[in-house]
Amino acid sequence: MSQWKVQQRDKKIEKLDDVAGTLEELWLEEESPLRSLYQGILQLGVGLYHWRRDNYPGADTLLQRGLTLLGPFCPSCLGLDIDRLVGDAQACQGL
Repeated sequence: MSQWKVQQRDKKIEKLDDVAGTLEELWLEEESPLRSLYQGILQLGVGLYHWRRDNYPGADTLLQRGLTLLGPFCPSCLGLDIDRLVGDAQACQGL
């Protein structure tokens, strides 16, 4: 892999870490039902991380937990298309 591609990959990973950190802060500080929204999004993200690393059983478990948490927020919440997020995550299950 070229040095440029490695740098680009590392920048993307850093951005994802920043997003995950922000969501985790929101999740831990939130006391309303939105806490489940943040936790569900985080669990989908971690599930996809496991999926990309070929840990399919772990991925399926986390994806299912995230989907369960996000269900009450369909079709949308806070301007997020939860229906689409759920559909995309379901498409990854069982692959």
